Amino acid sequence: MPMSKDDYRQKLRQNLSAYATSQTRASMTLGGRLTVLRLQATVAGLTDADLADITAEETARADRRLARITALHSVGPIVHVEDIQS
Repeated sequence: MPMSKDDYRQKLRQNLSAYATSQTRASMTLGGRLTVLRLQATVAGLTDADLADITAEETARADRRLARITALHSVGPIVHVEDIQS
């Protein structure tokens, strides 16, 4: 039996909820790790300028990696059935 609009809505809601939960957990983990890392960098004598430079470089690297992942597996609606058959 084909999926109804309500079935689709419910499944999409469940999947997006799982995604949001995963992103929230990842964000909280990253925030905690960065706090500890910042304290360690301060103790090691790194300046704010050093931290800004390193952060800019590593953020750009992470952004490029995420862009590659998104290009390979984009999240978005399937507009046509042919899109999933090809």
